[in-house]
Parts: sequence; structure tokens; C-alpha cells
Amino acid sequence: MNITFLIGNGFDLRVGMKTKYTDMYDGYINSPTIDATIADFKEDLASSAPKYETWSDFEMGMAEYAQRFDNEDDFIKCIRDFKAYMIKHLCTEEDKFFNAFNKSIVDESAILEEFEHSIANFYKNQIPNVKNRIKDIIKFNGWIKHINFITFNYTKTLEFIKDRFELFHELGSSDLRIEQIVHIHGDLDNDVVLGVDNKEQIKNLKFNIDRKVERAFIKPRFNHYYDEVRVQSAKDIIENSDVICIYGLSLGESDLTWSKSVANWLLESSAKQLIYFAYGTNKFDSWNVDAQMDEEDEVKNSLLKRLHLLESEAEKIYDQIHVPVGENIFDIEKFLGYEHNIEILRNAEECAAKA
Repeated sequence: MNITFLIGNGFDLRVGMKTKYTDMYDGYINSPTIDATIADFKEDLASSAPKYETWSDFEMGMAEYAQRFDNEDDFIKCIRDFKAYMIKHLCTEEDKFFNAFNKSIVDESAILEEFEHSIANFYKNQIPNVKNRIKDIIKFNGWIKHINFITFNYTKTLEFIKDRFELFHELGSSDLRIEQIVHIHGDLDNDVVLGVDNKEQIKNLKFNIDRKVERAFIKPRFNHYYDEVRVQSAKDIIENSDVICIYGLSLGESDLTWSKSVANWLLESSAKQLIYFAYGTNKFDSWNVDAQMDEEDEVKNSLLKRLHLLESEAEKIYDQIHVPVGENIFDIEKFLGYEHNIEILRNAEECAAKA
């Protein structure tokens, strides 16, 4: 059985990291700069604060903001300046998470057990129809679960947990096999790409969209120039999946390529099942399952709009999409005591520096 997790920023938030766009907004606009173009850019960001709540909002907002530039160089300069600050911020958050493990101030075994439980039992708190469909897939394809991750994050929290998980288990002690983790938009080491999905999303420009602009701000085009293999790897993983779980990922307009890939995968066979963990859904009492199903339909309809399907296509795959209303996985933060433990770590390091 091949299970694929499409992972977004919600995962890093669940492990206690401050990785939302709004988490670095104040720091960026207040950071010093001597460049007039970048200073103007920061002033404009400050005035648009209510508009950009998510990363997708920011990326699509930047596509609209590009109309203000007279030339590509100034636009690219601002993108690169923001990206440099973003990478520094995310590296700091990543280091905090790694250090929490390395300094042994978290319950590592509990975290790894939660990770294993999440990827092995992602379907078990859903309604009987969903559980039975997944069980049928398991019976048909065998019990060994081959797990792949396609992450839209830049951090390497997944790799870190995976390595600890494999050390936690002796070889052969688990029927879970984590095969690949594909960073479709790069990682913090050297190939972060930020931007939109296609050039049609950048309109009314005063300059042409040439190779420089494509590489700087159109994610699929950057991948085309930089690493086509990882794109093909991600597409192959999706194609060969029996079940896909989307976690912490909105699949907004700036990731249209991948929402279309998921939609096409669903349309290929009615046996394929999509589990969509949506943030903010409500927990219902067991006797109000009909209300739970109503909320599930609302979330599914919203997702289907983002998949850009024809009405007949959406109807065809409707019952293949499942929303675990009020349920969650990867609930790692509860084992971290993150802010408290990080403060302990900071104080210890400060004391050591003074000694």
C-alpha cells in the first residue's frame, strides 16, 4: 500500500515553530535597509498587512504588486531581499526545534510514537464508510505501508524526525517504510523558490517575463531550470499512490500545478482516496454525525473549487475525498512544551556564555 502525505506549513506549526507569514512580517518590515526600492517595498507591505494572512496570499499579492515596478531588476531585488530574511527566520526556528531534541529537553519517545501513530492510523477516527474503504485498499495491496512525503516546506523537520524514527526502531520492527521526502520548492540549504504557479498569474507588467523573472518568481519554471528530476519524482509518487493525505496545506492558487496533479490522480480511478485534514474544523458529539457530515461537505466544496474541475469531474470524485472533521494527526507540539522548554534552553545557553 502506497500512502503519500502532502505536507504544508501546518506541519511546522504543529511542531511548535513560528513559520507563518505573519510571524516574520513585523521583523521584515522593521529590518534596516539603505536601498530606496526595498524601503518603499517594506512601506507598501506595512500598509497591506490585513491582505496577506497566508503564504499563498503573499505570493499572489506579490504577483499583483509586480505591476508597480518599471523594470524586472527592482522586482527581483525585492523578492530576493524578502527571501533572504525569510530564510534567516526559518533557519532560526529550525535550529530551535533541532536543539530541543539534541539538548534532551523534550520527550523524544512520545514524539516519535505520535509520528508513527499518525502515519499508520490517519484514517481510524473517521466514519465507518471511510475506514472500510481504506481497509479494502490495505487488504488488496498488502499490509506493508510504503510512505512518501512531498513537502511544500523549506525546513527539514520531516527529515530530522524521520532519522530519529528510524533509529528509534530496530530494522524490521515496524511495517512502515518511509521511502522518500521530496522538497518540491527546495530547502533552506540552497534552492528556496518563492512565487506563483504560472506567468498568467502575473498580469499588466511594465516589463517582460523573461528567464530571470521565471527563475525568481515562478515556482514550476525555477524547477524546470534547476531540478526537473524532483518534479518528476513528485509526480511519480502521486501517480503510484493508493491514498493521499493532505496535511497543513491549502493548495492555493500559487500551487495550481500540484492541485491539478491531485485532481487528475483522483479522476483516474474511483479506488483512489484523498484524506484532507482541514485546519479549524469543529469537533461534534457522536450523536450529531449528520452535522459533522454537513461541515465536511463545506470543506470539500471549498477544496474542489481550488482544484479547478468541471462540475461533472467534481461530482465524479466527490465521494473519494474525505475530511476528518474535528480530528488531527501529527499532534507533536503537546509533547514539546515548546516555548517553555526553549526558554529553558536559552537561559542555559546564556548562563554558559557568561560562565
